Amino acid sequence: MLEWTIGIVDTPPKKWKKLEPLWEDELMIVSSSHSFLDVMTKLCETAIKARREYDYGVDMHLWNMKISSLEDAMNPPRRRLEELFMMESDDDDDSDEEDDEEETSYRGIIFIDCPMGRNSFDDNTSQKIHCNTKLTKELLPVGSIVQVMYDYGTTTHLFLKILSIKSNSRQALLQYFNLECNCTETVEALKSVPAYHLPKDQQVDHYFPHASRAFLGYYVPLFNESHEEKNESEESDPMSDDEDYVEEGLVDMGVNRKVMGSMSIGMSGPKCFCTMESRTQTQDLLYAPCVLDPNELLQVVDKAWEPRNRNTDPDHLDRFRYDCISRWIVPSDDDEIYDSVKKVHENASEYGPFNLLFRLTNDRAIPDFDFQKLFPKTYAMLRSGKFRWIQYRKGVLRVIMGPGKGHDKRQFESKQILKTWKYDFETFHEILCLVETSWIRDGRELSPDTFVAEFDTVLEGPRASPSLVAEKDFTMISSFNNLKKMVTALAISEDSDGKAVLYSGHDDGTLSKWSLDEGKEIWSKQIYEDGTKDYGRYFCSVQETPGVAGIVVRPDLSNKHYHVVYTWTHAHDGYPRLEFDKRHPSKLRAWSGINGALLKQYNCDIGKDEDGENAHPSISTVVFCKLFLEERGTWVDSIIVGLYCRCVDIEYDEDFSDYDIEDAAEISRGNILPFVEHSNGMAMETWRGDPGLIRAMAVIESKYLLSCSIIPGHGTPHSFTLWSLSNPGM
Repeated sequence: MLEWTIGIVDTPPKKWKKLEPLWEDELMIVSSSHSFLDVMTKLCETAIKARREYDYGVDMHLWNMKISSLEDAMNPPRRRLEELFMMESDDDDDSDEEDDEEETSYRGIIFIDCPMGRNSFDDNTSQKIHCNTKLTKELLPVGSIVQVMYDYGTTTHLFLKILSIKSNSRQALLQYFNLECNCTETVEALKSVPAYHLPKDQQVDHYFPHASRAFLGYYVPLFNESHEEKNESEESDPMSDDEDYVEEGLVDMGVNRKVMGSMSIGMSGPKCFCTMESRTQTQDLLYAPCVLDPNELLQVVDKAWEPRNRNTDPDHLDRFRYDCISRWIVPSDDDEIYDSVKKVHENASEYGPFNLLFRLTNDRAIPDFDFQKLFPKTYAMLRSGKFRWIQYRKGVLRVIMGPGKGHDKRQFESKQILKTWKYDFETFHEILCLVETSWIRDGRELSPDTFVAEFDTVLEGPRASPSLVAEKDFTMISSFNNLKKMVTALAISEDSDGKAVLYSGHDDGTLSKWSLDEGKEIWSKQIYEDGTKDYGRYFCSVQETPGVAGIVVRPDLSNKHYHVVYTWTHAHDGYPRLEFDKRHPSKLRAWSGINGALLKQYNCDIGKDEDGENAHPSISTVVFCKLFLEERGTWVDSIIVGLYCRCVDIEYDEDFSDYDIEDAAEISRGNILPFVEHSNGMAMETWRGDPGLIRAMAVIESKYLLSCSIIPGHGTPHSFTLWSLSNPGM
């Protein structure tokens, strides 16, 4: 008997490309004794019921399930990657047979329809099975995705991922789990906040009723007409918005129906401070692109959700679906951001959502409410300028630190969560009370000044255009007319005390460390010979920069409070003392960030050239990434060095149609040289050669390295090569 653990979310897989969702909120346990109909029945009784409340029966609406790989779920299958890059050889029959065999192994999408469904799924890459089919490992392998579509009218989508499969000697019950609610802890936390004990007429929901309902996810009507007025207007307005929503299952006569997805408050991204998503997470119902004072935020959000008079509504919102209206809010004192958003709205597509822009006027009435007085810790965190934010969705409240992840900067990793609460919140005031108790990390209370290097080093600077500042406010590294010490490389980092430091490299071969807080030099060291004195700045056989050409700052594993500074030069080793023909192998050098002491050297010796002479090319560029080493069976921190030399390659047509990647890797020498970073400095085998000179490289972490080569002489691009990091050298 097999047992599956299945995670459940309603975030589409196409949004998982940068970060998968947390799977702890909703889980199912099923076994091979169950059918797909059993699974769907359980989903209707649990996950779908939580999202629809009333019409959730397995036999109430049409539904279907689609099983696919994660790759196909993220990117609807077109042609596979092999078909895009590899061309068939007409004269290789064995190869054709292998391709045919491989083609049949690609099963495509598996489609399961409901018993009363008549959906003809005729995609020739897919197969259809009956809903009474029992679960098998072949149909549901680990990592596969099940896309559930319930009700073809007002559709509810679920996305399931097979997290694990294990053997079980006993038949498992079909079980559904969601995040547990610790009511005792929650109630005690609420009671510890003085603001929780305030009378109802002094709480947030009293001052900002529309904003509070919206933050809780409830339906807020577009119009303030009474039910009798609505019935009278329906004769002249058959497109009455509330009627449409009742038919679509979005609202129950506009009362206590949750129609929204997640909401967030706080800086989750440089341009994201407050959001409210639609139930399907396909549209923002409210969005704040910049930081607002919490008091102003509540007031302007309340204004944005205030019901209107249908007869005098200037925007005629009754023309639109409820979830096709997007409210943007900006600060009252920022004309620049207001004009910017307004311009975006003016140029928006007519097929997109209808955008509304709100900000408060300077003569507005200020309510007798003080966010800072009621929730001082939360107020300070939201105003700290750091990534501190909250997210609430379907009864689950999370307090988070660090920048948001994913395509929209609204996902997060488990390590970013300060506190998770599961509770049946009756008021928005209760949410804010629990948030007030949650600003604690590793047992220590956070303050607005608390700096966490892991999360606070990517803060964006001011929106204003760069401008010159007073002399006392900047660090002078080198003046523009100091031709004896031109700046050739820069890297910024953070010292053990949390203060910002800058490393500067210069064409005279010096490396300097600067304190940006104090505006002074900490130390400076001559790490390469100065070629500017006797030979002139550009009179050398090098690609570009004879001094410090590049700097990279990396963690020091021997002392987590400090870092290692890597440098390289474009000049040949020994320049200018040694002539080019007598040069040594180029070296990537590692220096102590504490005092500039030399820690390690990586010798870039690739042997002889085609004439039997020492090759010893100069270093062009360096990147750091993880490589999967098969002999170790794990990913390893690595250094990839691009060398400024040509390599003799096997012959191939200009369009690469006859190119054999494996033959090229075995035959040719390479001009890309990898090292294990934390080792004795020994190099690995070079990667396949490129007839061009390596000029630049870029990394997609744990996936690919892209190298760019240029043609010797005039320096125009020669080729781009995509390398696999999981199969280094290919």
